[in-house]
Amino acid sequence: MRAWPVDFSSKRRGMGLALMVIAVVIFAYGAYQLRSWNWDTATGTVSACKLSTTGSGSKATHTQTCAVDWTAAGVDHHATIDFGGRTDPTGTARLLVHGNDAIAYSGRIYGLLVAVFGMLLFGAALLLRRRPRDQ
Repeated sequence: MRAWPVDFSSKRRGMGLALMVIAVVIFAYGAYQLRSWNWDTATGTVSACKLSTTGSGSKATHTQTCAVDWTAAGVDHHATIDFGGRTDPTGTARLLVHGNDAIAYSGRIYGLLVAVFGMLLFGAALLLRRRPRDQ
């Protein structure tokens, strides 16, 4: 049985690599969310929702896939978008729209925060990957 504290110095580089992979995925997700940074805000009519559930018990994730109609610049648009949660979003909803693309409104800062968090995590991973100095 090992005495506490355990020496992780031999595992630092592997942990750093794993953290780098996670950081890149988080950064990519945040950067993808930034695509809507300059999209217009619109109010749409949500109808015909279908609930889908993945997982079970307390780890279940619920998504409402709904048909949405909105008008922008005098042109009617239609799309199918996802809303998180079990609550039926039928009625009116705030949307971020660009042409015929739409997503459920979440604060515009969300994507930026996720991308910055991914970059910070990547920096921490670089520190873990660095070889320790000889004493």
